[in-house]
Amino acid sequence: MRYWTIIWRNVARNPRRALLTAVSIGFSLFLIVMEQIAADRRLRLEAFSERGYYEAQTAAGSGLRVLASILTVFMGIGACFAAMNTMYAAVAGRAREIGTLRALGFSRAGILASFMAEAVLLALIGGWFPARDAARKTIVDALRSS
Repeated sequence: MRYWTIIWRNVARNPRRALLTAVSIGFSLFLIVMEQIAADRRLRLEAFSERGYYEAQTAAGSGLRVLASILTVFMGIGACFAAMNTMYAAVAGRAREIGTLRALGFSRAGILASFMAEAVLLALIGGWFPARDAARKTIVDALRSS
């Protein structure tokens, strides 16, 4: 038998500081209790299913979700500008090195290839250790849980 949770709150005095009560019951009894609570106005109770209660709570945060989305877009744009600035500074800082390589006879494609190889090597080294540690932690956690 599947159980349902019914939540009701006493709104007699202050709806904002209402007493919440939750009870797990069978579905047929769930419907009967919901109807009785809704029908009896002396009780001054609001009856919700658990899902309905949490949906109402979540709906209250929809404005916050929109605000967070807008903030995320602006922060993403700012992060892109910061990354472009960092890349510009990295290239400008290596202008002497690039000039020396050009004076030694390296082509632009050769210099670009060497910088790309350096970047890929650094990315692989920088990504290998965290990935290895995460894999170890996952394996150890799986072994401990079994």
